[in-house]
Amino acid sequence: MSNKSDKPDKSKDASGKTQQSKNPQPMVKVTAPKAKAGGPASKLSISVNHALLMVVLVLVGFCIYLWTQIQQVRVDQANVLVKAKDEVSQLERIFQQYKSDSLSAKNDTRGQLAKMAQSIAELRRITGREKQGWKLAEAGFLLAAANHSIKFNQDQKTALYAMREADQRLKEMNDPSLVEARKKLAIEITQLQAVRLPDISGMALKLDSLSRQAKDYPIKGALPEPRKTATENGNGAEKAGESHAGKTQSSATAATGETKKAKKKTFSEALDAVWDKVKALVVVHHYSESVSTLLSSEQKLAIQQVLELKLLRARLSLLKADPVHFKNSLKSTIDWINKHFDIDDSKVKSALRDLANLGKQDIVVDWPDISVSLRQIRSQEQNKDKLGASSL
Repeated sequence: MSNKSDKPDKSKDASGKTQQSKNPQPMVKVTAPKAKAGGPASKLSISVNHALLMVVLVLVGFCIYLWTQIQQVRVDQANVLVKAKDEVSQLERIFQQYKSDSLSAKNDTRGQLAKMAQSIAELRRITGREKQGWKLAEAGFLLAAANHSIKFNQDQKTALYAMREADQRLKEMNDPSLVEARKKLAIEITQLQAVRLPDISGMALKLDSLSRQAKDYPIKGALPEPRKTATENGNGAEKAGESHAGKTQSSATAATGETKKAKKKTFSEALDAVWDKVKALVVVHHYSESVSTLLSSEQKLAIQQVLELKLLRARLSLLKADPVHFKNSLKSTIDWINKHFDIDDSKVKSALRDLANLGKQDIVVDWPDISVSLRQIRSQEQNKDKLGASSL
C-alpha cells in the first residue's frame, strides 16, 4: 500500500517540477513516512535472511556429504584397483604355468611320437624279415651268447655249443654272402677247442686238504708225546687182570684169604720191576742236527694256524684267478714249512711236493678272440634290414 501511495507523489513531483520550470515557485520538501521498526517489512527481511542461511547451511552440508561420498568412492576404487592388480598378476602366473605345462606336454608328446615312430620302424623292419632274416638273427644271438660265456663266465662248453648251433643256422641259409663269416667261425671254433683249462676246483680241493692236515705235521723243536713202554703196558694189563679177577673172585678170596697167602716175588724180579720204572722216567731222543729252544703248546698251535692261513690265502688267490698272488702265497707256504716243520716226515714231504706241483700250473687262460664272426653277422643283418626297409 505504501508503494502504491508513493507512485502518485512521484508523478506529482514530476509534474510540479515541470510546472516550476515553467512557473518558478517556492520549493516544499515532502518526506515519506518512515516504516516502523517492528513493521511487516523488517519481519520479511529477517525471514528471507533466515531462509537464505538455511539454504546455505543445507548446501554446505550437501557439499560435505558429497565430498565424503567422493572420498569413499575413491577409496573403494583404490581397493578395487589393488584387487584387480592382484587378480591380474595371479592370472599371469596361471598363464605362465599353463604355458610351461603346455610346453612340457608338447615336448613329451614329441618324444612319445618319436618313440612311436621308432617302434613302428622297428616293427616294420621285423615284420619285413623273411625266413632267412630270422635265421641270421638267431645266428647273431647265438654268437653273442658265446662271447658272453667266454668273457664273463669262462664257460668253454657253452660257448662251443652256441658257436656250433650258429654255424648250423648259417649252413641252413645257404647264402654265398655268408661264406666268409662261416670261415671265420670255423677258425674260432678250432682255436677255442685247443684251449686247455686248468683244474681250478681240483687245485682248490687239494689246498683245502693240505690245510686240514696241517695240524698233523710234526714241528721242529717240539718233543713228541711220551710212549708207554712194554713193561708199563704189561704191568697195566696185569693190574687190570688182577683187578678184574679180584672183582670176579672176591667171594672166593674172602673165603680162602686166611689160608692162602700171595706169592712173594724173588729178589731179581723186584730189581727188574724197579729198573723198568726208572727207564720209564727218562726218555732219550737222537737228532741229526742241533735242536733249538723247545716250543710250548701255544707256539705249536700258532705255527699250525699260520700255515693254515697261508694255504687259505693261496686258495683265495686261485679262485680269484690271480696268478701273481697265487704263486707268492705258495712260495711263502713252502718257506714256512721248511722253516718250522720236520721235512723228513713223509706227510711233510708229500705236502711240499703237492705245493710245488701247484706252483707249476697256470691258472689264467689265454682265450682267443671269437668276436670277428659276430661282427660280420651283425653287418650282414643290418644290410638285409636296410634292403627290406627300402622294399617296403
